[in-house]
Amino acid sequence: MRETVGDDLVLYRFLLKKKELRTYHLDPLMGTPDDAWARKVRWAIKAGHQVESIASQTIGGAEILVVAGDGASLWRGWCGAFEEFLEDERTEVREVAREGIKLACLGLRSAKERRQKRKPMSSL
Repeated sequence: MRETVGDDLVLYRFLLKKKELRTYHLDPLMGTPDDAWARKVRWAIKAGHQVESIASQTIGGAEILVVAGDGASLWRGWCGAFEEFLEDERTEVREVAREGIKLACLGLRSAKERRQKRKPMSSL
């Protein structure tokens, strides 16, 4: 669904009106936040989606990517991406950015814990 909608707000609003497709409503928000993402966030909230769900779907399958390493740099990247929207003029966008940072911080903390567990005993 993400590829179909892309950054087209007309298509996104059409998708949001389709109640039978509610499962897919947040798919177009998955990926690094940018200006098009912020515009879609507003419509998703107007359609009744929760801030937490939007932030979580934005990050999407990031935890799958963590398998390649401890994931700390990945989660720091998400923090930075969401931080760009903390000063946005749109309240809804700021709320989702704050929630996204919370989720990314949890991921970062978890990554650091994994790194600590993998350290050899001699380095402790």
